[in-house]
Amino acid sequence: MILYTTRPSHHKKYGITMDEKKGKLQIGIALVIFAAGGLIHGVREFVLTAKTSPSPQQIRYKQLASQGYGQNAFMHLTDAVPVTEWLVYRGKGETGPWEYAYVPAIADDNPWAEEAMAAASVGRAVTTKPKDIHVLLKFTNIRDPKDLKVRLWSKYKKATFRGVIINEIDSLGSKEKTLLRQGYPGLDVDNVWILEVGRTSSKEHGWLFVGLGTATLIGGLLVLVSAYRTRRAVKPGVVLSAAPLSDNNDTQRARDAEQLAQFHRDEPQRTP
Repeated sequence: MILYTTRPSHHKKYGITMDEKKGKLQIGIALVIFAAGGLIHGVREFVLTAKTSPSPQQIRYKQLASQGYGQNAFMHLTDAVPVTEWLVYRGKGETGPWEYAYVPAIADDNPWAEEAMAAASVGRAVTTKPKDIHVLLKFTNIRDPKDLKVRLWSKYKKATFRGVIINEIDSLGSKEKTLLRQGYPGLDVDNVWILEVGRTSSKEHGWLFVGLGTATLIGGLLVLVSAYRTRRAVKPGVVLSAAPLSDNNDTQRARDAEQLAQFHRDEPQRTP
């Protein structure tokens, strides 16, 4: 009679354990996801490079609003005034850090700008909302609101903002559009230019991310393949083995051998 018993496993009789296989799968999937992000970023850089020139153009706010950026999305945007009464950000609460923030901008001769300055001069808040908003300034990697304020007013002089129009590769999410409409009811969120301040583009960056993404993707696929190529996976600490139903297998084998030997000794007596 045969039954199955269990005993501690001191070696990988059937390949890798379930825990090891699960770990390999997790690592492989993580590498594939990371690789996809790198490849997407690289492709986005190539798209931007096709829309930009090595040197930025200088363009006025009203020209961008009425005519677009032409052949070069890399620019110095002039005659622009940021509006900070209502902005949309993504990050950890009001104190930051923020992943990014969208700040509306208006032309420097917009009537609302004059109204806001007049209100500030007498120490009161402006009660109206600006109109004719055609540009959103996007700032990334913001430590806190103070950092954003410095980048808005101290770093950029004469109402000039340097960056790249990113509408070709990025757009507002539905929640961001809703929040912007709440703050600026007249804002056409589907037809507004997004200028990522401080951004540049280059083929070198594109090739770098594509290369890293490709290498990481290959590594992730190899890890996944190695996890699935094993013949069998078992629970750690236990392997299955077949054994005769006996208190002592060695004793049983010795008894069987002795019986066989006795059979051969008695064979001459059984021969006619």
